[in-house]
Amino acid sequence: MDPSKPIAILGGGIAGLSLAHRLHARGRPFVLFEAAADLGGMSRTLRYGAFGVDTGAHRFHDKDPEITAWAGELLRGAWKQNHKRSAIVARRRFIDFPLSPLNVLANVPFTRGVRYVWDFLRRPKLEPDNFRDHALSRFGASLAEDFVLQYSRKLWGVPLERLSLELGTGRLKNLSLFVVLKEMFLGERRKNEHLDGSFYYPTGGYGKIVEALLRDLPAEALKPGQRVTKLERLARGFRVSTDRETLECPVVVGALPLTRLLEMNDWTEPELKSRAASLKHRHLVAVFVTLNKPEVSPHASLYIPDERFPVTRVHEPKQRCPTLAPADQTSLLAEVPLDDATAAKTATRAPALEKIRTDTVRQLSEAGLYEPGEVIESHVHIVPNAYPCITLDAIPVRRAAVEGLERQPGFYCLGRSARFEYTHLHQIFRESFTLAEKLAEGKPVAQAVR
Repeated sequence: MDPSKPIAILGGGIAGLSLAHRLHARGRPFVLFEAAADLGGMSRTLRYGAFGVDTGAHRFHDKDPEITAWAGELLRGAWKQNHKRSAIVARRRFIDFPLSPLNVLANVPFTRGVRYVWDFLRRPKLEPDNFRDHALSRFGASLAEDFVLQYSRKLWGVPLERLSLELGTGRLKNLSLFVVLKEMFLGERRKNEHLDGSFYYPTGGYGKIVEALLRDLPAEALKPGQRVTKLERLARGFRVSTDRETLECPVVVGALPLTRLLEMNDWTEPELKSRAASLKHRHLVAVFVTLNKPEVSPHASLYIPDERFPVTRVHEPKQRCPTLAPADQTSLLAEVPLDDATAAKTATRAPALEKIRTDTVRQLSEAGLYEPGEVIESHVHIVPNAYPCITLDAIPVRRAAVEGLERQPGFYCLGRSARFEYTHLHQIFRESFTLAEKLAEGKPVAQAVR
């Protein structure tokens, strides 16, 4: 591999940018292509007057001390650790999430609470291989249905017996008979080790991470507004074609959706491309509502399981960083999941998007989060390819697709979209660092799907 020739990075989201940052720090040239006009993908922070909002409910989890330390240095210390819990919105009440037995029982009708306890004690003893059975075996039928299953049906849009254990099982831990008895008789609340319990957040919004990465990168190596259209093999390396230029390079790192990488290359077998068309993402319509009230709740995120409301998750930006709203006002970002077909139609039809916006503003009020008269204004945007929908059927297809791409020497898949995995930012940074170190040293990289 000629170290003087640039590595092509396809995709200017957080995975592509973090790889570029690490390569540049090691003196390795790169060129990064991104179809959108703005870099950062789903990790940007938008401004609406005095209000700021991330394009999603992002948090940085302190699960890799080395990565956490690096990120703190990147941000020059401009972030804080946040210990605010999340909650479930049910019957106009906030119920602790992760679930706490006594807190649940204190916030539901007596007869429903009795049913929860009965079903919990009689829950099936399963060795689950799918998301639904895992939830039933952890919580029992009624508690699982009210707080996990109906929410997950909205979020993923597929029968939950088809959903892989990769999705969300970490959210279902720490509820056991021992925990119930400990709370009831000792009055102890378990130590919260859940991802929703503690996280770091940059001052001024999650987009500050993107800004910090871009601060250190050469502008001439960044190519926003260029959509990659074709990827061809050469005798040594690749030819990358965009709608503006062509680049020959020894190494290509794909940080675009896996299905898109398969479509544009000339070495994946047609049969595999056809199989991979079954891989689906969930897209989001994000509805941002500014409010003339100082606070909605003290929680980091709010989850709405009730299937009468299409909204799944809501977060209040100022609960992550107080500078994202005026002191006497606040805002909410609500997420409405869409499947591939609906997202494609909605993105091109302004009336459909407008209806989701107005319906969501009304439904959030009906859920008890604010009064209609407290709304100042609202905005809406689409977040494409927000979550890979990892069904049991998708796992072997994903494996074959990634292996088919990486079978070509010098091509690598990086990040959530390209590997079709549900990963967090600290994991993406770790993957980027590992790949960048190997590429900078000119060593072969072990290519394997986890």
